[in-house]
Amino acid sequence: MKQADKIKEQVKKYEKNILEQIAPFIHNRRKERGILIKDLNIMTGVGTAVISDLENAVSMPRIETLLRICEALEIPFPTLFEQMKQVTDDKLKRSKIIVDDTNNYDKLTTFIAGLGYSKEDVADIVSYARFIDFKKQG
Repeated sequence: MKQADKIKEQVKKYEKNILEQIAPFIHNRRKERGILIKDLNIMTGVGTAVISDLENAVSMPRIETLLRICEALEIPFPTLFEQMKQVTDDKLKRSKIIVDDTNNYDKLTTFIAGLGYSKEDVADIVSYARFIDFKKQG
């Protein structure tokens, strides 16, 4: 098996583990708040299919989408991300598949830091964005 195929396989496992953990968290929060998917769509501008796919662990949304959903559901983004970090640490033993291309993430880092997140949270969020971008390239 080629190295690229191994990385793609690892990315799929990583995404599946993340989705399996955040999907019920977001679904339950939405239900607790009595918000229908179509209402969340109106609140966030995120398509109902994207929200449904996220809640059913079908596909990984973009980071901007997660930020909008978290804001609408009053979920501190680091809370959601801490669950994903736990998957990385426990199940995949800190996978190192994310390409380091710092210059492309300066604007995102500045934006997230401007929202008041700690340096550690900003680093975690940007790492997640790198993972999503890397996954899209594969």
